[in-house]
Amino acid sequence: LTGLLNRRGFMTELERALVLARRHRDRGLLVYVDLDDFKLVNDQRGHAVGDLLLCQVGRMLRQNVRTSDVVARIGGDEFAVILQRTTLTGGQRRARALERQVNNAMATWRLRGGQVGASFGFCLFCADDAAEAVLARADAAMYARKRSAKRATTRHSAETGGAVAPKTEQRERPPLGWRALLHLAARPFLAARRMLRSSLNPAPDALLTCGRDCRS
Repeated sequence: LTGLLNRRGFMTELERALVLARRHRDRGLLVYVDLDDFKLVNDQRGHAVGDLLLCQVGRMLRQNVRTSDVVARIGGDEFAVILQRTTLTGGQRRARALERQVNNAMATWRLRGGQVGASFGFCLFCADDAAEAVLARADAAMYARKRSAKRATTRHSAETGGAVAPKTEQRERPPLGWRALLHLAARPFLAARRMLRSSLNPAPDALLTCGRDCRS
């Protein structure tokens, strides 16, 4: 589907990377990627759109690493990247750049009940590591960051009131009291009474004019 290596091919490449690390005393970084709320994409948009998203993520990962690096799809919505011959600092910088690029591209995918995104975890590997142990560490790092992000989102929602905010907006204008309602209802009658009084009780100037006319 994505044109990437599957899990078996990835493990072969990881073993090869570890052999090179032992031979040259090098290090590398393994990046584990898991798509968040991917099931919502299939449920709301259909499996064809879900496949399109998988291909898009795989293409972004492949286009933003070196030709010597390895990108694979190791599960339904899981990817892995081997950044070969890199330091911890340099590898983490590149992994975070990948994370930003993927999540920025996925920010436009709006879904009901969730937001599709990608959680990244990474760990350094060296000559003494075993392939399964490296993959397990990267997987654990990814889930730790995923849990941390969910806690931060929950805490932010609690601090801002979450779904209660619209109710606050509706209550910004307090309801009118019964006296104010009576006043509004009586406005037409008050205006009519003023007009009636003015017709029955002329202004003083009008009375003076009328007096002069009568005397004349």
